[in-house]
Amino acid sequence: MVEPIGEYIQGLLRGIAQYSNTNGPWVFYREPGKHEGTLPQLNPEEADGIIAKIPNAVRAKKLPQTVPIILVGYREIIPEMPQIFGDTEAIGKVAAEYYLNKGFRNFAFCGFDEFHWSRERGRSFKFFLKNTGFKVHQYKNLKGTIRKSWHLEQRDIAKWLKSLPKPVAILACNDDRGQHIISACKLGKLRIPDDISVLGVDNDKFVCSLTYPPLSSISLGTEKAGFEAAQLLAKMMQTKKRINSSIMVRPTHVVTRQSTDIIAAEDPLLSEAVNYIQKHSNMDISVDDVAGSVMVSRRRLERKFRTLLNKSVYDEIRRIRVNKIISMLLETNLSIAQIGLAMGFKDITHTGRYFKEETGFSPLEYRKKFVNQA
Repeated sequence: MVEPIGEYIQGLLRGIAQYSNTNGPWVFYREPGKHEGTLPQLNPEEADGIIAKIPNAVRAKKLPQTVPIILVGYREIIPEMPQIFGDTEAIGKVAAEYYLNKGFRNFAFCGFDEFHWSRERGRSFKFFLKNTGFKVHQYKNLKGTIRKSWHLEQRDIAKWLKSLPKPVAILACNDDRGQHIISACKLGKLRIPDDISVLGVDNDKFVCSLTYPPLSSISLGTEKAGFEAAQLLAKMMQTKKRINSSIMVRPTHVVTRQSTDIIAAEDPLLSEAVNYIQKHSNMDISVDDVAGSVMVSRRRLERKFRTLLNKSVYDEIRRIRVNKIISMLLETNLSIAQIGLAMGFKDITHTGRYFKEETGFSPLEYRKKFVNQA
């Protein structure tokens, strides 16, 4: 009882299908075009299990109590029912750290106030930035924004964007909202990413590529969560008992595209140094290599990094290289040996040790943590 619209839902359904293909097969009943949460024409009592996107507890009560059910978190949390949730705390932390590493000092959040997951992503983003001494500006949309004409709300968002201190790093609650922000920037004649840096959530490649510039986004482990949800549903169907357990959809990494492809540090030398590290992230470069690329002493460069980014040059080299490894682990089928070779490591042991020192996981453990290996 979910419409396969958007990367978040489609990812969950892919994970469920993977479980079925490995452990089933299950027969899926769905009605194309049916509104989310609408009871299907098939008598729900005839189902062995149900996965449903239900907006509230009132609608949830209409579902059969004798059939195992897993809900997809939507407008509100429905107590005492197994549900699939996004790890909002981790999403906010990933976004905050991503922007802090880029040197931003001005931050904002734009979401949909109607949805609990949007509100919680905003709260988490603000919490982590507040703990580092920064304020987060928030767009307050009028009640019923989803039903409000986008033509009208676009002007409201453009006005809000123009009022923010620049340059500003904005977290959108999801990629759809990120697309709204980029459209409003064009209306307000604001430059992306120079004035406004925009980061979405879900990494919906279709939506991210529709915007110009293309939208950066936090990728989520939806397929892994879908697989785990199917496992839970299978267990409930076998035992005939409801298990009030939550399935968490966790962020995996940030996919950087042009909407955030900027270093917000006011010092051009620092920006040049970080850009050099990014361009040579697949090579075993040293701090001296970076200092030489910008033609300053190592001591002076270290001082700038400590002052403006609160880290050493070596820390930044390792962070960027590990992020590159993460992208290859989660977005490709390359073996660990092939990834190590592409990143300039001598052997697989060196690759694993380097990665584990930064993440606490071996490359294989990290891949299994976020990618279903069924």
